[in-house]
Amino acid sequence: MFTPATVLNWGPRMRQALALGLIGLFIAACLIVAAVALGPPPTGLMAEHDKILHASAFWALMLLGAAAFPRCGAIAPVIGLLLGGVGIELAQALPIIHRDADIADVLADACGIVLGWTSVMAIYLFWRLFRSLVRPKEAICDD
Repeated sequence: MFTPATVLNWGPRMRQALALGLIGLFIAACLIVAAVALGPPPTGLMAEHDKILHASAFWALMLLGAAAFPRCGAIAPVIGLLLGGVGIELAQALPIIHRDADIADVLADACGIVLGWTSVMAIYLFWRLFRSLVRPKEAICDD
């Protein structure tokens, strides 16, 4: 039976397969976000919904990036995704793309990244608490 405690006992091959799967999922998500951002503009969306879509996309990318690259620290995905958001807006400014660049989109991306970073930190703290409760405590002897 699978329980969260069994994750602590996974072998190196299972952990490596999980890591490669997360990296692949992160790369696929980045490519999808870039394709949607550089494709034809969506129709029927109001400006408020556009910013919510930006923030939620970068929130999800931040979660996936932190899970895919746990040893990079918390700041590397933040910087990388923020540069990616700026790059998308700069690409949208090109006349061949037929999109409009907007600084508000970069701010919405940054809000999503900050929310994602906050979520990652909360998950990390809960994970540490969980691990401290699951690990068997060494017996304390009163000599």
